[in-house]
Amino acid sequence: MEKIDRIRNNPRLIYILITILALTSAGCAGTADSAVLETAPLTVTLHEIQGQVQVLKPEDGLFTDVVDGQQLRVNDQLLTYNDGHVKLVFSSGTTVYVSPLTTFIVESLENQDDFPTAELRLEVGEVWVVLHGGTLAVGTPAGTATVVGSFMSVKGRLNKLGTFITCLEGNCRVENRIEIVDLLSGQLAELNSLDLPIRPGRMNHLHFERWLEIVPEAEQVLAAVTETVQAYYGKTPIPTDTTVPTDPPLPTSPFTDTPLPPTATSTPKPPAATATNTSTPLPTPTATATSVPTHTNTPAPTSTSTATYTPTNTPDPTTLFTNADGPMSSAISVCNNFYTVDVSDGDGVAFVRVQYSLNAPPKADSSYFLLTQNGSTWSAWLNIDTTSNSGMDTVHWRFWASDELDNDTYFPSSGSFAFIDDVSCNGTD
Repeated sequence: MEKIDRIRNNPRLIYILITILALTSAGCAGTADSAVLETAPLTVTLHEIQGQVQVLKPEDGLFTDVVDGQQLRVNDQLLTYNDGHVKLVFSSGTTVYVSPLTTFIVESLENQDDFPTAELRLEVGEVWVVLHGGTLAVGTPAGTATVVGSFMSVKGRLNKLGTFITCLEGNCRVENRIEIVDLLSGQLAELNSLDLPIRPGRMNHLHFERWLEIVPEAEQVLAAVTETVQAYYGKTPIPTDTTVPTDPPLPTSPFTDTPLPPTATSTPKPPAATATNTSTPLPTPTATATSVPTHTNTPAPTSTSTATYTPTNTPDPTTLFTNADGPMSSAISVCNNFYTVDVSDGDGVAFVRVQYSLNAPPKADSSYFLLTQNGSTWSAWLNIDTTSNSGMDTVHWRFWASDELDNDTYFPSSGSFAFIDDVSCNGTD
């Protein structure tokens, strides 16, 4: 009691005690707040479900239909069928639109110091990312694409090769074992292997129309993206006749051997570097055709959450090319020309390209442009750079199609089309 009375009668001691208690309380509160920031989970919820969409949870070992508001967790595998669409909404505000015939595994969901990071491992199909803070990576067998702001799409094929990335707005990073390529707004890239160079290029108006079709938010940024406005040219419809226009509106090529500025920046990786694709290599798919996958709901013997594809038809090696058009047999009067062809294949068409070479027929490793799909028609405006020797250069080119089983077919089947560059298409005319 004597000590208590002494404290009560000493205002200085009381002030010191109050100060110590206040500082201790503030420190505890700060620690608690920091803990909340570090441990607040990043969640992802399913919305706007259309058609058949299923999820495989490792603990269940089977695919079940999803419901609106259902959450995905790490190691869950999402699957959309041929009529399936779904929108993923992350607690950070990021959204991901999932196209039909897509399956991926949620690799990670983290929110360290209020900086959300997530990774999806895409096996096949297409996802469209609208990022709001943090980063989101999409791993594929051919490499990894990461968006740091703000619009990116990733399309993967059923086999282990062929990943196609578009960077509508902001900054997107594409990497494999040998290099890192940083894409800017309106650029794209194609990866064919972990150990082959990444091919960057320019998006064209059909890519942008596809973004507007899938992602409502794309309209908000379209006008502000310099590269987008340059290539989009007001959604002018593709000509339906077979006449090659002589005054096309696009001034630049979607692909060039040396990308025109602004360019995608490529950084070679050190020889000793290990693969940066953090996704676990997938088993070889059991499908022998690109039919709509049907999935067996058999309990998985392990926690591995990988869908099994069951073929429903036999492979069809035939690829048919019809209505082909482009500068085939004469001197060109403008550099930007329209290439188009209708392609069909019983196993599905994965990619169609224009492959070309200068003053010699194209070979397997020659340069190429990726065409854009609109139904069975694949087309693009292309400006093939040559040299400054007007009338002296002959460009040899052909269509190159790959089906979903990775079979390659060329049109014409032997030889190539050719035209004379009569206007020195080296970017200066």
